[in-house]
Amino acid sequence: LNGTDTFTYKASDGAAETAFTTVTINVTSIEDVPVAANDTIPHAKDTSVAYSLLNRVSDGDGDTLTATLLSSTQHG
Repeated sequence: LNGTDTFTYKASDGAAETAFTTVTINVTSIEDVPVAANDTIPHAKDTSVAYSLLNRVSDGDGDTLTATLLSSTQHG
């Protein structure tokens, strides 16, 4: 999470003197990595399959994602 948060605290000298102040914290965003889930695509033999590889991938920053095949299929 990012954004601004604040809190107020009181400092006291143990007698009658106190001071109140508010602290503001600005939390800046960082580059979040995409999150992907393993998937299984059932289909019938000798048929083609249309599937969007990015259906099960999300990115907390909303960045545009791409998919690159790193290994070949074993049976087709």
